[in-house]
Amino acid sequence: AKWCCTAVKNLTRPTTSLADSHAGKQAVELGVVPVLHETITFTSPEKKISNTTLGIEACHTRSSIQSAPPSGPWQWETNSLADAALFCVMNLAVSCKEDSMTFVPQLEKIANFDGNFQGNLLSDDSTVLDFQRLKARMALSYLVGFSTSNDNIAMDASKRNSMLQLSLSEARLLVDLLDHTMAKRSSPLGLYSAATFPVKWVLFAIRNFLPLNGSLLNQQQALVSRLLLILIEFVSEKSSAIDTVAAEYAVVSLYYLSTHGLEGSFYIDRTSMELAQILCAYMEKGTEFGIYASRQILLRLKHLQIVSVKTSSPVQLNLPKPSLCYKPGAQPQSNILHRPVEAYNMKTKEKHLFNSALDAVQSLLKKGLHNDEILQANKIANAAKSQSEEFQFVWNWLESSDQIIESRLSRRREDGPLSIFGFSCGPVFCAGEKL
Repeated sequence: AKWCCTAVKNLTRPTTSLADSHAGKQAVELGVVPVLHETITFTSPEKKISNTTLGIEACHTRSSIQSAPPSGPWQWETNSLADAALFCVMNLAVSCKEDSMTFVPQLEKIANFDGNFQGNLLSDDSTVLDFQRLKARMALSYLVGFSTSNDNIAMDASKRNSMLQLSLSEARLLVDLLDHTMAKRSSPLGLYSAATFPVKWVLFAIRNFLPLNGSLLNQQQALVSRLLLILIEFVSEKSSAIDTVAAEYAVVSLYYLSTHGLEGSFYIDRTSMELAQILCAYMEKGTEFGIYASRQILLRLKHLQIVSVKTSSPVQLNLPKPSLCYKPGAQPQSNILHRPVEAYNMKTKEKHLFNSALDAVQSLLKKGLHNDEILQANKIANAAKSQSEEFQFVWNWLESSDQIIESRLSRRREDGPLSIFGFSCGPVFCAGEKL
């Protein structure tokens, strides 16, 4: 069974193009989904094992059976049956999303499993558990991440956030994974081979994780530095490559991190002008949203807290100097990143809550190619100060989290449920979500 599952894992591995997903669809048609469900289902340690579920094991001493922790993701070592099955679920989450939505509850259970049994760690080595949790969370990012179309998914924003919120150990494993996969190296811990993960889908997961992990990145500058350098290297190498979508995922990740860089350190191993050259070269062949993200980085490039980092051998580029592509944007006001704000639509009478003015721009306003998000956020901040109208909304500052909660509850009491944007982000960059 283990080798059959490993074969399915290798056959269903997503390629560069989603159009080439025949193997995944065929596996679903042949009935692999219920088998995978059964393989990755485990009993939580806190759940008592009853005599009726023990079967033949009931012949043994009941107390010894009940005191033994059940098998779970902390024991799913490399190349085990469950390890291969969870890889299969990850692959199907990319190529056969609709058929994979039934895995969400099990993936959530794996991703948020805390690894304790009766107050003790289930294993002295938590790496296996951390890696299985990361795999489950990556699959969830493909299924319910903010870049995916989730109009048909009824899910509370806080529940989705808990699924996509990385632990520090998972974040480190993820950055290691991107680094090793780009360099075509196997995991030094023996967790995966050089060919196990396609770079494109690692980048897609990172692109989906970043909006919800701002608070973690704020505290881990070394991790941010390493991630930035890897992403910039990838974009510089892929600026003229055929797979523009993979480059888009890297550029959009840089876009999220550039918001962090408005007040925290933004680490690069080249000059600002060289970074502008890389982004301008990408914009010539990039996707629509990738071009938008590149332009936002270029507009705020002058205002980033850039820290130069020396690396052993940065990629040497032969790119033309940016001309009309690069032009500095508006200087960010100090109150657009953290101060909660409320938007009121005079026509529909709807109210929306945002974690910041910049969050409001990114969540509520249309993304025009020539927009300057910082300038728009500045305008919202000025409107909130005078409680005036801007972008067809009347804006108002909310001074505290208590006021936000009370504002939300009072409107529900008065008008019933409303379309409200929840706070689904860390303190620096955000992604709004309707409830």
